[in-house]
Amino acid sequence: MAEHFDTTSKASSEYYATTMPKTSEKNFEDDVEAIMGLAGWRTFSNNAAAQVDYDRKLALKVDSLVEFVQETQPEEWAKIEGLYGPHTRERFVKRLVDELEPHGDRGGVVNVLRRGIRMAPGAQFRLCSFKPATKKNPDAWKRYRANRFEVVRQLRYGTLADDSGNSVDVVLFLNGIPVVTMELKNNLTGQRTEHAVKQYKTDRSPKELLFKANRRAIVHFALDSETVEMCTWLANGKSRFLPFNKGNGKNGAGNPPNPNGYRTEYLYREVLAPASLLDIIQRFVRVEYDADAKAMKKIIFPRFHQLDAVRKLVADAREKGAGHSYLIQHSAGSGKSNSIAWLAHHLQSLHGENDNPVFDTVVILTDRRSLDAQLSATIDSVEHKRGVVVRIREEDGSAGLREALNSGAQIITSTIQKFPYICSETKVSGRKFAVIIDEAHSSQSGKANAKMKLALIDRDLDPDEPWDDEDELAKEMKAQGTIPNLSFFAFTATPKAATLEVFGTRDDACKRDASGILIPRPFHLYSMKQAIDEGFIL
Repeated sequence: MAEHFDTTSKASSEYYATTMPKTSEKNFEDDVEAIMGLAGWRTFSNNAAAQVDYDRKLALKVDSLVEFVQETQPEEWAKIEGLYGPHTRERFVKRLVDELEPHGDRGGVVNVLRRGIRMAPGAQFRLCSFKPATKKNPDAWKRYRANRFEVVRQLRYGTLADDSGNSVDVVLFLNGIPVVTMELKNNLTGQRTEHAVKQYKTDRSPKELLFKANRRAIVHFALDSETVEMCTWLANGKSRFLPFNKGNGKNGAGNPPNPNGYRTEYLYREVLAPASLLDIIQRFVRVEYDADAKAMKKIIFPRFHQLDAVRKLVADAREKGAGHSYLIQHSAGSGKSNSIAWLAHHLQSLHGENDNPVFDTVVILTDRRSLDAQLSATIDSVEHKRGVVVRIREEDGSAGLREALNSGAQIITSTIQKFPYICSETKVSGRKFAVIIDEAHSSQSGKANAKMKLALIDRDLDPDEPWDDEDELAKEMKAQGTIPNLSFFAFTATPKAATLEVFGTRDDACKRDASGILIPRPFHLYSMKQAIDEGFIL
């Protein structure tokens, strides 16, 4: 996980050093809460006190919700208070509850957290404040820091007769709205992740509002001290839980040993840290709908390798700027389309330490024409704004792509075949590009890729100029070297040697050949072995 989301590694090490030895049987739940407290979550010494403002029927912490809105948006609150008087709180909560109920592709907790709600007379409320892209707006940063993150243990949620005495181990609230639930098991007592999964499937009724898909909690985690699984749509026995593990360090499933604590600590220390969780809600979680946008099909929460890859790529690009190449080796079954869409979304809005955009335009290239439309739909669903993504269709030809590039479009999707034909016509001097390549292979690291580089550095080139063999191409690309205004992000499941040579990373983590020369490696790896172990490849 990118370092800027990991705010507690030192603190957690100190916690374990002073509180418990690594082999202690101290309650797992206590340790999770303690680490989350270090990460910025508000914890409670008394579970009853933590639940005093929790309304089971509404599945909301109403006091936390209203206090956040009043503190961060007093002018908007004054508008509705002038209309509703003593009934303002009641009317506001009712309006929110109505909006939390999905209506086609509108409403639902994901949309509400991202877009807020409107109320007469002309008031608009944000239910959370996302991290500003730049440092230029101090008021935005003040609102961001006003978010309320609360950890509640053993939350009694039941409204149905069968659930009246039930409690869920951990619930995470963002400004009074539940966004994550967790069931924890302690390996030392013989309970494991699969027991937590079974508990969700048999004892956590999806009829309860807390567990209804896209109404309240966005994701549910089942974990022990060694492994994690997640689910976004509870449906009793049909609930589908997916692994949310880092990999065991040997290209297989599971998690590597953690010298400072539990193997699964990354989940509650890094992934669910306040800044990280807000980023996931804002720019990763995606709700898919049917063709008529009348019904939800699925809710997508990033798997660990997707989240990890995007964040590490973005962090490196922020630090180094344009002019670098990255190879992302993700196996079949990795969810590459979503990874590409999330990466494009992040790169499009990425700003460096100087608050200037790192890239002017993100271009996504794919050899699979069917994926062109899929990527556009994925990005559009995350962006929530029209005009951000320009899809170049077959009938648009090279002229359409040329126009999109020169117009300063933020994200362009196209096929690799179209790109080389606008080489001599594209005028892009002084602009910076992030080029994401789907299924990078020898054709893209060869003729098409070489012409693409030349197009983006504004060098004259005859698109019909004959190219000789691959050796000549390699010589031409080597002569070009690093291009300051262009970064490549190449995704592939099985990179060839030529692909690794062009896009691979060379650093101290690389092996060396017999001559002592560094052998390029992928910047990020989700191996076929891990995909098989996790059940994504049969």
